[in-house]
Amino acid sequence: MNKLLTVAMTAMLGTGCMRSLMIQPGDSSALAASKVAVRVPLAVVTAGMTEVLAGCVRNTARAEGMSTLPDSPAWDICNRGMA
Repeated sequence: MNKLLTVAMTAMLGTGCMRSLMIQPGDSSALAASKVAVRVPLAVVTAGMTEVLAGCVRNTARAEGMSTLPDSPAWDICNRGMA
């Protein structure tokens, strides 16, 4: 039971911090590389759910003409869809 609780809490933490880990067009290559370095283990720990959310945000933003910035409505749309 403790393992399940730990995984669930980590997943919730991961989806919350994904907003700041999305690679933006203005990010330097060093910043983008560091975001990837954090996202890879996070994706492993959350069984890929954080990357599913990131993909949803990218696709929604592209389809609706939105940005992927943390304050974008695309995040709210995808969070509602994942719930």
